[in-house]
Amino acid sequence: MRGMMMVGMVGTVLLLSSCGTLEQVQDVTDAIDAAAEEVAQAQEQDSGSTPDDGGGETEGVNEPSVDVAFDDREFDVTVYQSELEYTLERMRTLDEVDAESRTQDPAVSIAFDLRITNPRAESIQPMAPIALRWEHGQDTYEAHASGILDSVPGNASNAGEMIVTLSSDQWETFDPDAAFLMIGAPGQSISSIALGVDYGTITRLPVDIESLVGEELVLQKEHLNTTITITLAEVNWRRGNGMRPDGEATLAIEYSIVNSGASMSCFEARDWQLLLPDGGTVLADGVSDRCVHAGDSLRDIRASFTVASDYWGDYVLTQAHPYMHWDEPVEVALPFTAEESEGKTAAERAGTAAP
Repeated sequence: MRGMMMVGMVGTVLLLSSCGTLEQVQDVTDAIDAAAEEVAQAQEQDSGSTPDDGGGETEGVNEPSVDVAFDDREFDVTVYQSELEYTLERMRTLDEVDAESRTQDPAVSIAFDLRITNPRAESIQPMAPIALRWEHGQDTYEAHASGILDSVPGNASNAGEMIVTLSSDQWETFDPDAAFLMIGAPGQSISSIALGVDYGTITRLPVDIESLVGEELVLQKEHLNTTITITLAEVNWRRGNGMRPDGEATLAIEYSIVNSGASMSCFEARDWQLLLPDGGTVLADGVSDRCVHAGDSLRDIRASFTVASDYWGDYVLTQAHPYMHWDEPVEVALPFTAEESEGKTAAERAGTAAP
């Protein structure tokens, strides 16, 4: 219709140019210009776009299509992983993300503020992988964190930041109330912090077995007269500088030996036996010291046993001490119960944690 109107006006101009005055021609020409501008505006409205000053790009094409905001969340949760303690202090969305990523696929960056504590004497470099895991319906998603964490000096702590960037597709499924921060290598006693729910946090902090501490095993026969006193007992998930495989834990003891006998006494790893809650028996994985001279003593000797990750239950710790010509070893058994309990940080165990 607008095109027909334009043709009619042009015909009028041609007719007036042959039989009308110049003033009349000019009036009609002005009317045509106004009509042309009206047509152009109507066509732009029909297309739903408005040309910008940059030569053809339309507004809104590269705008992110996701809502990147949720309220910051404060935490004070500590987990253990590979000789270090990781405390989550805050989770927050960042105001800006990488421009190139945003143009191609709108993304959301979530920052995690951490404090990393080293309870050991020597410096340790944090190396544990960190990832964000969440559930949506029947599906589970995971995105890995990036960042550089400084080496932590002995008996000190450092602040650090790790960032997880989600694509727009991931963000559509993300729910902080169904999310967990995972710290550690898969399959190696990973730690987790629940970000919204009140379940699912796994700290891997050492669990004290207080009922064992102070217990004595006295071995006496002929010139054997030795007393073993348990000074520390705990369940942890360490193996060397790393972590135990999934399903396993370590029951560790420290003890002192006082040898009041007439000859040296030696205690091998195979002399320690642990009866497990399921009825099985394991020998000690190793001991740090073995022999004590007559009239002497040793302190802070360590022994460890492999137990189930679900460690709670009834145990029997036995020292079966063979000696030279004896047909049977001297055995002393110590029953105890390991209760399911929250672990403690190094500061809490030392009594130096802030109230």
